[in-house]
Amino acid sequence: MVKDRQESRRAGECAGFQSRGGGVALVATLSTSLACALLCTSAFLGAVAGIVAYGPAFADRSLEPHPRRLEATECKRGRVRDLACIDADDAVRRLEGIDPSTEEGLVEATRIFAAAILHDWPSDIESAVPDRVMRFYEDLPLWSDMLAARARGDLVEWRRLAWLERGRWRAAIRVGVGACSHQAIAISDYLRERGVDARPIGLGGHVVALANTAAGEWIVDPDYGLVVPRSLSEAGEDLQGVLDAYLAVGAWPVMASEAAASFAPAGNEEYTVDFVGSNQVRLDAWKLRAQLGSLLSIALALVLWRMAAMLRLRAARVAPSA
Repeated sequence: MVKDRQESRRAGECAGFQSRGGGVALVATLSTSLACALLCTSAFLGAVAGIVAYGPAFADRSLEPHPRRLEATECKRGRVRDLACIDADDAVRRLEGIDPSTEEGLVEATRIFAAAILHDWPSDIESAVPDRVMRFYEDLPLWSDMLAARARGDLVEWRRLAWLERGRWRAAIRVGVGACSHQAIAISDYLRERGVDARPIGLGGHVVALANTAAGEWIVDPDYGLVVPRSLSEAGEDLQGVLDAYLAVGAWPVMASEAAASFAPAGNEEYTVDFVGSNQVRLDAWKLRAQLGSLLSIALALVLWRMAAMLRLRAARVAPSA
């Protein structure tokens, strides 16, 4: 009888040890699984940070020209006489070797932009060509907004975001098509990169860039390959002088008259619209959050991995010997 009780108690203790050991082992397994999930999350967030940080530079080198740009021989046909198109690689190479802080350099850079970008902004249907639609690595926050708009069925907003103008000058030249606004945005980015303060200005029908040079504020119009060495207010007071400047670079009279008339003071204001790469603050915030999230995930994963190892060791000690 006593022997039976001892064996029963010993069996109960073994079952208790096995139960506690099994519970500890289960927690260790769950901790390991969670650690693996956190490492995967860290890798994903690291990829997001990498795309935000290096995707735009990749786009500068990888984007292909729009088919219409490949077919064109004169990039400003109907606007400026005899302005032959130049290759994107040649344009980028030449622009990188120019100092636009000088009058001569600014004029040369503006003429290169005019010869590198075809004045054309295809309609939505025609823009379905992949080389026109924004790629995810060009501006990941805007691209996510585009997907969200498509998911909720807002096709108007989806189209607007999918075919935004590109703000980085190298990407704009690679694609090679753009209206006056696209070209003004792109040359403003180029000038700022080269140390010249510049911004696009809407003229109520036309868009140009204003460059703050050592000689003062100058008007830069890459759509016509024109630099007007005067401020916006001065141009508005001398429309005939502006018209003469457009005619001097070979603009067709009708187009020159329309462009010059747009410099009238009414409706002139800074051109502030969304474009690919326009919100640098948001891009930086995305990158920072992704980097911090990746580091935090790694730290938590290491803690869980250590905890799982300790729990397995504890389970081994709790388990009764054979």
